[in-house]
Amino acid sequence: MAFRSRWTDETVVLQGEDFLSDAEIELSVLSESGSESEPKWEKVSLLQRSAQSLKAVIPAGYAPGLFRCRVSQKQAVSNEVTLNAPDIWWIQGDEGQATARSGGWLRVLGNA
Repeated sequence: MAFRSRWTDETVVLQGEDFLSDAEIELSVLSESGSESEPKWEKVSLLQRSAQSLKAVIPAGYAPGLFRCRVSQKQAVSNEVTLNAPDIWWIQGDEGQATARSGGWLRVLGNA
């Protein structure tokens, strides 16, 4: 399942295959510590549903941050993905790829 990160009151698009007519997006706010033992899942209203994608708005009442996201349909639930988590593509330091000396520099490139 592919996805694009979004903030609150913006649209999230999940891309996949064979979504059914009863497919729904469920979200859970991820705590800052990330130590939640049991997520509290909430279904969000879909804007659009097809066999290849699901679109919904992250409720404006949610605080900005990380969200767990999954798809449920019939008795099945997808694997979770995390929305708004950094997606690091490449790290370069003054001593090479992903390596920096004390007092040196480190560049992190990606998307958040």
